[in-house]
Amino acid sequence: MIKGQEQETPFNFAMIFYVELNKLISRKDEAYIEGNLWGWYRGLQAIKRKISFKIKDKEYFKVRFGEVKNILESPVPSQVAGDMNKLLCDEATLKLEEIDEALTDVMDSNKMIFPSIKVNGGLEEIKKRFNIE
Repeated sequence: MIKGQEQETPFNFAMIFYVELNKLISRKDEAYIEGNLWGWYRGLQAIKRKISFKIKDKEYFKVRFGEVKNILESPVPSQVAGDMNKLLCDEATLKLEEIDEALTDVMDSNKMIFPSIKVNGGLEEIKKRFNIE
């Protein structure tokens, strides 16, 4: 193979990556919708692990995930359990939202959310047929 030339393969492994990433995003979103903070936390961690090769500020995520874990594992005295649990959940939710947005920014800036999909002539043919510019 000549240097700089790409060898054609029968399958694009990038597609598997995007499908798996989409599954993680969906599971993370389900946990969020269900109010499952641990599930949301673990889903975000799984996404971070999947895209870690594109994350520049790894320390940021290490600190943020540590903060959330400390909150989620905080012991709550039974006499203040109701109010304290609400405060801890609110604090964890805010931090998880921050992590979620930061991971989404990493994925977006690296075109992992809406990857560029090249079509071999198909799109151009449709544009011509329907006179789309």
